Formats: sequence, C-alpha cells, structure tokens
Amino acid sequence: NSNLVLQADVRLIERRSRDEATGEVMSLVGKLDGTRMGDRAQRSKPGKAEERKI
Repeated sequence: NSNLVLQADVRLIERRSRDEATGEVMSLVGKLDGTRMGDRAQRSKPGKAEERKI
C-alpha cells in the first residue's frame, strides 16, 4: 500500500557520538578569526641536488 508509513525500531539504530559528522551544513562564522588562509605555510629552498655525472 503506497500510503503505509512504517516506524523505525529505535533499538536497532546506532547512536552517533556528538563529534561524528551528520552531513548537516554548519557555518564557519567565528571559527576562522585571526588566521588567514596560507598564514601557516612555510617556504624553504629546495635541498642542493647532486650534480649529474655523465
């Protein structure tokens, strides 16, 4: 029957922890204050390569 609505058995559903992702969209407003993208990146010179022997 297309109008039949079934109830899920709550005992069989696993409980999620509070830190686990739910897929719900969350705002990042206020969480990125003081840090700009790329601020923690460090630049360094590449190590000196060995000369190629022919």
